[in-house]
Amino acid sequence: MENIVILESAISASREKAIEYLDNLRGRTPQGWGWRMGSYHDPQRDPYLFFYSTWCGVYLSCLLGVEPEWGEEFREGVIATLCSGQREDGLFQQLNWSEKANNFHSWQYALFHATNYAFGALHLLNHHLPRPFIFLDLFKNNNTLNQWLEARCMLLPGMEGNNIVNLASFFLEHYRQGNLWAMDSFNNIVDWHLYIQNPSTGYFDRLNHDDERNILHSLTGIAHNAHIFWWTNNRLPFAHGILNDSLRFLSLGSTTACTDIDLVDLVAHLIYDKSILDDELVEDIANSLYLFGLDLIQRQNSDGGFSDNYFGNFSLSTYYAPHKESNIWATWFRLATIAMISESFGIQSHNWKFRNTIGMGYYKNNYLETNKPKLIIKNPNYKLIKLWQKRRQQKVDPGILKRAITHFGTRTLRWIR
Repeated sequence: MENIVILESAISASREKAIEYLDNLRGRTPQGWGWRMGSYHDPQRDPYLFFYSTWCGVYLSCLLGVEPEWGEEFREGVIATLCSGQREDGLFQQLNWSEKANNFHSWQYALFHATNYAFGALHLLNHHLPRPFIFLDLFKNNNTLNQWLEARCMLLPGMEGNNIVNLASFFLEHYRQGNLWAMDSFNNIVDWHLYIQNPSTGYFDRLNHDDERNILHSLTGIAHNAHIFWWTNNRLPFAHGILNDSLRFLSLGSTTACTDIDLVDLVAHLIYDKSILDDELVEDIANSLYLFGLDLIQRQNSDGGFSDNYFGNFSLSTYYAPHKESNIWATWFRLATIAMISESFGIQSHNWKFRNTIGMGYYKNNYLETNKPKLIIKNPNYKLIKLWQKRRQQKVDPGILKRAITHFGTRTLRWIR
């Protein structure tokens, strides 16, 4: 019980710091109110990035429960900023952002990326889209959708997993708007996943898992794809290995904002699948999420924000920030990761409000409509880390893991004493 109190107290302190950080990033452009990406962001110079950082601010505000405190002027200004990015065909694209200038994987990927996050933020604010998703008419023909799916390069699971879940989210929104055919298209995407899934690994990609790095790439892909299973309350088939792989990489400690949320998202949902659990695995999940949560929280910057990673600079569009500098996107992703850990332990004191459309930051409480096992920390912290090290060394390269886990364990113990 003492361990959970430590975790709960750390999460509460992290939330308060993040709320202050969020408030300090408020800003505006001629389009409306919102949030800056970070302390180096000039909204007048890069209004596209302001559009991007504003949806991050919406998700983070709702997650932390401060959205009801907005004034009416600010709320309307935030909605105006988000709506300013929607095109006539329903996709979202903002101001000076163009196909020639974008540095994403592809122009369609970039548009899908912006549309998923922007409409999801509006949906979370209970605001109707100004325009319907006319661009989806292209996919009314199932042959077109099948051709699009077959064209996905499953040697790039992280990129394509994101691409696919974005399109799936559009079909769900289109269905909510009364277009009944869109649900058939969504179900076709679900069926396609079941068709291509590798039963020996559980993944949807074509990577060679003799290389440990490829397993991590697979995990960052399926964390996106899996949202269609969370949403429909369908069991993710062949998930035992995926759960074990996620736990092994969690043992390396916090890395990038994307990787962290991918791994915790998988674990936080797969604990509902009793068919793949045993007592040892449940204990392992409890130990891993507990230590990982403490490691992540202690990396929060003094300004209350989080950085994307701990080993390089951050850049997006024209925005550039030095090593370990906080930004609102990473802060939202990392607080969502912490929130999933909090929910996994059943901590009641934190009132989290996750996004309610599929895409990163989505969490399905009571997935599979079952109760998750009660996660209990049975050992004092110094024993926990030793047990965790031993469990993780089963398949990860011992030399790499030893260096990473020793540093992680020492740092975590020093912080919680």
